Amino acid sequence: FHVTGVQTCALPICIRRSDGEFRWFSTRGIPNVDDQGRVTKWFGSTTEIHELRESRERLREVLEYSLDASFRRNLLTDRYEYLSPVFSQLVGYDLRQMEAWSSGDILALVHPEDRARFLETRQLAIDTLQGRTLDYRVVRTDGIVLWVQSHQTLFAGPDGKAERLVSSTQDISARKQIEASMRESEQRLRALLDGIPDRAWLKDADGHFIAVNRAQEQGYDLPAAKLIGKTIFDLRSLEDAKRVTAEDRMVMGNGTAMTFERRQVDGDTWAEITKVPIFGADGKPVGIAGTWRDITVRKAAEQRALLESEQRYRTLVNATSQAIWVLDAGGRLSAIIKSISGDNLDYLKARNWLDLVHTDDREGAAAAMQTAIRIKSAYEHEHRILDREGRT
Repeated sequence: FHVTGVQTCALPICIRRSDGEFRWFSTRGIPNVDDQGRVTKWFGSTTEIHELRESRERLREVLEYSLDASFRRNLLTDRYEYLSPVFSQLVGYDLRQMEAWSSGDILALVHPEDRARFLETRQLAIDTLQGRTLDYRVVRTDGIVLWVQSHQTLFAGPDGKAERLVSSTQDISARKQIEASMRESEQRLRALLDGIPDRAWLKDADGHFIAVNRAQEQGYDLPAAKLIGKTIFDLRSLEDAKRVTAEDRMVMGNGTAMTFERRQVDGDTWAEITKVPIFGADGKPVGIAGTWRDITVRKAAEQRALLESEQRYRTLVNATSQAIWVLDAGGRLSAIIKSISGDNLDYLKARNWLDLVHTDDREGAAAAMQTAIRIKSAYEHEHRILDREGRT
């Protein structure tokens, strides 16, 4: 019979089999005691655990040679059941000393500014039995502060409550330094973009906005957070978006900066858009940098200047007694601005100018013009011309 209070005895033993091979077994026994408390016999069982034990040893070797600091902690006894040597290397404490640490000793490793968050995350994992990942700082024995990332997994006991905590911790100090450098670079880029009075942006190769300045935010009446990740198709009409995308592809395809002037949708605003390709480390285009400038005032000034120039030109033409005409590249009359007689000579348009020259003078007139074209110079030549009725 079994007496209350007598504990089960469990013992791993290595037994040599009949073939001479040593194998590991787990032996469990329950003592049978008499009324005087003496053990009269044992009831027991033996289970081969050789493969399981070897698997555990292999796992221990993997953990000890891993770059991650791993441990398994019994939450009921508040003691480590396993602690990899990497942990000692990470924080600089002796491994045997750490094996006896309490939860309070562990908390002392955590940077003071991160302790509250560390405790809150750990307790939440214990209460919910759900794993958690936390980035926090630890202070080594030599005072050096490291950033680590801990992945925690909880295991419940028979009562359904958290009994063991298994954790894998990595040194992420280098990654944190890179992230800090990237944030600084982004801040400098943001300051640079915001210092540009024109609307400015960066796009990736697929046309997604990856950075915008305040002027661009104001232009679309959207904050940067809602512009980042969008394409022009999310913001403009299909026709306009196709035109912009074609321009972007042209810039990346040519690998050179290009400037476009375009009247805006309202019909009154003119914009100058400059786009520059962004190149990756391999020399291939990976995106576009662009600016948008309102040139409505400049366009209006150019239009006024053009009108004034045309008026001055027209005044000059009207004041001269000479005939004025324009030839296209093929020698055809494309415009007759003024004739000698003042008659309307529109009927001559598109005709070859040599058809109007007297037959005896055509060879000399043609040679004079070809020479002027070849040496890129003005020329003078006297020849006779024919009127509508063929008179000289």
